Amino acid sequence: MAGDVINLSDAREARPFHMAVAANVRAECARLAVSQKDIAGALGKTQQVVSSKMRGQTPFQLNELAIVAPMLQMTVLELIAGVRDPRLGDPSGAVEWAPWGSNPQPTD
Repeated sequence: MAGDVINLSDAREARPFHMAVAANVRAECARLAVSQKDIAGALGKTQQVVSSKMRGQTPFQLNELAIVAPMLQMTVLELIAGVRDPRLGDPSGAVEWAPWGSNPQPTD
């Protein structure tokens, strides 16, 4: 999990929304070693434009986040909120879910 991702529900974070989203993108890029050049290529933008977005100088557009989120192994909602949805499991596929109905009943 990315401990550096900002949770927007944290009242201590007094920065604008787009700055928090930019910080989340930066944190996840660092965690996964995704470069600004990688993001720029996917978005069809220059590295300078992506740098501006990642510093929070220019907000990410929702359609841009829809492209960036899968690169960071997240959903758009997770990227915006700054928290991973535990119901989605480990993006590496390492988590195995129990089959439906496999929860044993307690024995007394």
